[in-house]
Amino acid sequence: MPTNLVVAVTNYFSVTNSISYTNSVALDSFTLLKHVDEFYATSWAHLLTIITIALSILAITVTIFSIIIPMIQRKEQKRSFSENVEKAVADLQKEFRGAIASEHDSNTQILSASIDAMKKEFKEAIDSEHQSNSKIISTGIDEMKREIKQELDDTRNQMAKDMAGMEGGTFHVQALLMADKGAYIVAMTSMLDAANQYSQSNDEANFQKALTIISANYFSKLNKKDLDENAAIKEKYDTLVATLSRLNANGRYTNSLDSLRRAMKLASERIQQAPVPAGISALAPKK
Repeated sequence: MPTNLVVAVTNYFSVTNSISYTNSVALDSFTLLKHVDEFYATSWAHLLTIITIALSILAITVTIFSIIIPMIQRKEQKRSFSENVEKAVADLQKEFRGAIASEHDSNTQILSASIDAMKKEFKEAIDSEHQSNSKIISTGIDEMKREIKQELDDTRNQMAKDMAGMEGGTFHVQALLMADKGAYIVAMTSMLDAANQYSQSNDEANFQKALTIISANYFSKLNKKDLDENAAIKEKYDTLVATLSRLNANGRYTNSLDSLRRAMKLASERIQQAPVPAGISALAPKK
C-alpha cells in the first residue's frame, strides 16, 4: 500500500510538471509570435516612411533637373554665346586691321563695311527678340499718335466751322439792318462776308438764303458807279464765285452761280440806281 501511494504521488508530480512545461512552451510560442508580428508591423511602417522620403527626394531632384538646371544652362549658354560673339568680333577686327594696313584706301572702305555688317548681324542675333518687342511697342505708339492727331484735327475743323457759322450769322444780321436803313452798299458788303463765312461752315440753309438775297435783292439796288467806287464788293464777289465753283459737285450750286453772275452783269451795266424798296427783314437767318 505505501508503495502504491509513492508511485501515485510520483506520477502526479510528473503529470503536473509536464502540464507546466507544456504551458510554458505554449506561452513562449505566443510571446514569440507577438514579437514577430510587432517586428513586421514596425518594419512595414519604417519601409513606408523610407519609400515616402525617397519619393520626396526624387520629386525634388526631378524639379531641380527639369527647371533650375535648364535655367542655369540657358543663362550660361547666353553668357558663353555673348563671349564668343565678342571674341569673334575682336578677332575679325584684328584680322581686318591687318588687311587694311596693307590695302588701298578703296579696299579700306570695303573691309570696314564688312566689319560693320558682321557686327550688325551678331547684334541682331542677340537682340532680335528685344527689337521685335520694341517694334511692336513703337508701332502701337505711332498708331495712338495718329489717332490722337486725327481727333484733334477733327475737333479743330469742327470748331472752325462752328466759328465760321457764327461769324456768318453776325454779318447776315448786320446786312439786313443796313438794308432796312437803305445802306445797300454796306448791306451788300456784309452779306457777301456772311456768304463767304457760311461756305466754310455746315450752315447750308443760311448759306442758300444769303446767296438768294445777294443775287435777287441787293444787286438790284446797285449800279455801275456803286461797283466802281467800292472795289471790296467785286473782291468779295469774286471770292464767293470761286468758292461756289470749287464746291459745285454734281451741279449743286450751278443755279446760284448763274444767278449771281447774271445779277452782277446787270448791276455793272446799270447807269442809274434803282428805287429803294421796302426792307427785307423777313429774310433774317434762321436760329
